[in-house]
Amino acid sequence: MRICLAATVILLVSTPALAEEPPPDLPRIQNLTYGGPGCPAGSVYTSVRLDGSFTVGFDRMLALIGPGVALAESRKSCTVRLEIVAPPGYTYAIAAVDHSGSASVAAGATAEWRSEFYFPGPVAMPLTYTTIPGPFESDWVETELVATDALRWAPCGAGPSQLILVHQVRLRRGSSAPDSSSFIALDNLSEFPGQLYHLAWKACTVEMP
Repeated sequence: MRICLAATVILLVSTPALAEEPPPDLPRIQNLTYGGPGCPAGSVYTSVRLDGSFTVGFDRMLALIGPGVALAESRKSCTVRLEIVAPPGYTYAIAAVDHSGSASVAAGATAEWRSEFYFPGPVAMPLTYTTIPGPFESDWVETELVATDALRWAPCGAGPSQLILVHQVRLRRGSSAPDSSSFIALDNLSEFPGQLYHLAWKACTVEMP
């Protein structure tokens, strides 16, 4: 079963971010680096899709609680840094993100995922998070839409732009039975291969908002 969750504190939602027609060439991703207890070496990958969006996939972003499971396993995080090379004469912003994963949460326990993305500098996007109370057992998909007036554009004319993505999954035992187990994972569903980032585009001008 797959459901779309309703967020508790989420979403910069008003009008979906629409911009100019996308450039004729696709963006490129280079210099992928990452670190954190939720992403050991070799467990994160990226892919650019034919529509210009890109995915970030996690193979080990999994939080667990249960008998004999160390407390450190209840919270996993990963910071991803990548450089995006935009087609000449264009800049981009993150317009929407499709988050996907799976969870099995015991009655009384709570799962949580958090996400943010930003360019280095003083202006960051607000933190997005959702809680999943137990009992729950399903894949989940949630779309984060960024309002047009909240878009943050990559710098123009500065070469590849660094984009930073921060993800976290966490479990809280709450009133769940001591012998119960729970997990939450950012993983790759058949229809949603990783966390999917949709881009808005603008032609570069002398000054960008």
